[in-house]
Amino acid sequence: MSKLRASLILVGAIQSFSLSGLVKAQSLRLLECASVFSRDTSAMALADRFGAGNVSRESIYLGEGFYEEGTVLFSESPADRVEVLWHDSESERFPRSVSISGDASNWTIRGISLGASLKAVESLNRWPFRVMGYGWDGQGITVSWGSGELEFMGECVLRLRFMPSNTARNVDVER
Repeated sequence: MSKLRASLILVGAIQSFSLSGLVKAQSLRLLECASVFSRDTSAMALADRFGAGNVSRESIYLGEGFYEEGTVLFSESPADRVEVLWHDSESERFPRSVSISGDASNWTIRGISLGASLKAVESLNRWPFRVMGYGWDGQGITVSWGSGELEFMGECVLRLRFMPSNTARNVDVER
């Protein structure tokens, strides 16, 4: 069964994501569009919330050899790491995408986290959904939630990446 490759993407506004089986709610961080990662947040606001020492400006890999400057939360902790790209990259404000990736994450969105299976996400969506084909950089990314629960995220668009292996790699949220 395909597992979430660790690539959640929030598009438009920002979305939340997570689900990795039965995890303790206290250990999870919520990717929320309406509060933590709202459309008007900034790197400064994230530094106020999470501590300036936990927020850094770094080059973020986009794929196909391309990088872009963005903000990274908890860069030294793979399970807490979040990458943020901005609409206004110079002032580091107005999130364009919020992403988590790797083998495991403490972040969740609507009960979805890295390692979630296709079946578990379909159950949360309550409707079948479509993903891109495999064999290229954009492989396994959700393209439509149909009329399911995950289609309606308010100001955010949720994109998940599924891989045929059991290893999660990326989770992104875009605006």
